Amino acid sequence: MKASNAEELRLEVKRKIFHLVGGVAITFSVYLLKPIWGRWIAVPMIAAILFILTLKRVETWRPMHDFLLRHFEREKDKETFPYKGALMYGIGVLAPMLLLPVNEACAVMMVLSVGDGMATLVGKTCGTRRIANKSAEGTFAFIVFAAATAMFFVPLREAAALAFAGAIVEFYVFYDDNVSIPWILTAIILLFGSI
Repeated sequence: MKASNAEELRLEVKRKIFHLVGGVAITFSVYLLKPIWGRWIAVPMIAAILFILTLKRVETWRPMHDFLLRHFEREKDKETFPYKGALMYGIGVLAPMLLLPVNEACAVMMVLSVGDGMATLVGKTCGTRRIANKSAEGTFAFIVFAAATAMFFVPLREAAALAFAGAIVEFYVFYDDNVSIPWILTAIILLFGSI
């Protein structure tokens, strides 16, 4: 059964708020724990990925699986690829977690979490100027909010450059943006150092 546009918008807003809040919480956890745990910081994320992969297969977890599908999954992903967004996010943030110093890793994670979340929230609710399948307002929101929150971890110039690069990746995404944004930004930092 096809959901109405209002239902689809409500679902997308709920998903992006969860993406934004969860991403910020994960980012600050990395900020606090990576200096202590080092690369072991990736273990909880790997465990979360494995948990998500097995969630629908373990009978005692079935109520949680059903709840998450009902409240957070897009119709097109329920049967073919449940939890795609969460899995891709987990895989995506492993690159900065493992390969970058803590401040740069957290800046990249904020660009992904806040930039992507705000781009969708603003674009879906206020976007009127279309550029391909995106809105100018959403892209602008991505850059502004990503830069503002990445500044908690890196200087303004680097935060703005990461936000702008992340918006370009998100606009021209060739694969899931939850993977492509953090991996490409991590590669840029590794290749060029501080931007």
